[in-house]
Amino acid sequence: MAVYNGERFLDAAVESVLAQDFTDFEFIIVDDGSTDGTLGILQHYAEQDARIRLLVNAQNRGTFYSFNRGINIARSPYIACMDADDVTLPHRLGLQVAFLDSYPEIGLVGGLVDTINEQGVVGRKKSFLPHADILIQWSLCFTNLIPHDTVMMRRALVQAVGGYRQEAGTHIGDYDLWARLIPTTRACMLPVLLTHIRRSPTYVTNVSSRLADEQKQAVVSIASSLLRQRLGTHAPPNVEALMQKMYARPHGWTLDHATQMARLKYQLAQVFLADGQLGEDETRLLRAKAATEIHRLFRSFRYQPRAWRMWLWIWKLDRAVALRPFVKKWQGDKDGFG
Repeated sequence: MAVYNGERFLDAAVESVLAQDFTDFEFIIVDDGSTDGTLGILQHYAEQDARIRLLVNAQNRGTFYSFNRGINIARSPYIACMDADDVTLPHRLGLQVAFLDSYPEIGLVGGLVDTINEQGVVGRKKSFLPHADILIQWSLCFTNLIPHDTVMMRRALVQAVGGYRQEAGTHIGDYDLWARLIPTTRACMLPVLLTHIRRSPTYVTNVSSRLADEQKQAVVSIASSLLRQRLGTHAPPNVEALMQKMYARPHGWTLDHATQMARLKYQLAQVFLADGQLGEDETRLLRAKAATEIHRLFRSFRYQPRAWRMWLWIWKLDRAVALRPFVKKWQGDKDGFG
């Protein structure tokens, strides 16, 4: 845990870790040059529980510098990070340790989150996450859907890719790490609630609740880089412009924009499918995912003749997805006639 001036919610965060069902862990906390009562609170907890290892930065160095400092002195082969205003549920560490012990090919495991407000009341649930490795690999090429405060990783893999990069920016250091880490290993998101993430408009360190233009541009840059790496010579020259258009939401998209994005997704799917490492289930999941995303682009232009190129890509990927609107229409006509 890295904390800077986090005294307001610090008790709840620290106690949620100390109350884990799984007890064989070290709790490394880095006070990042706090100027409020944070250090005193942490010193109190460190005196009460020997599992806490307290580090203090002489000056504020940033969250990801602090995470790296903790990772570098950690003794466990597994690491998990969390923010100082969130609450981790009691079963989190035990469940993830057991999972990583059972699946040595998995390098990163996360799970579901709920949001809580300043009073700790549960609000919006984040119920969807790409669960299988291939869907995580696919989704990372477009956005970051992995909740950082639910993740447990193999420390050696994180260190091998250089850990967190401070220069990546305060908002997207986790996405930057996933972009370098996940292509080197396999990942899984468990369909289990692991963490309550606090959404507080007045808590200055909660940057994830304020999606600024700077953050959007940084996400576009990482996603575009991943797409270029995956697609190689097939990457369109305007891939970053397409991603910027996507993050501006598809309102006002032309048929040409939609077709270009659909082609990019079709080509990306072909790259994954050609890899030869996918099992039958992962192949099926990827085909359905890519076809569904292309269909979302197609349906706004489905009555325009040139849009049928997109439908052909859908057909090649997953015929069930391609035929779904026709089946729904037939069922509706049948029901209406009856």
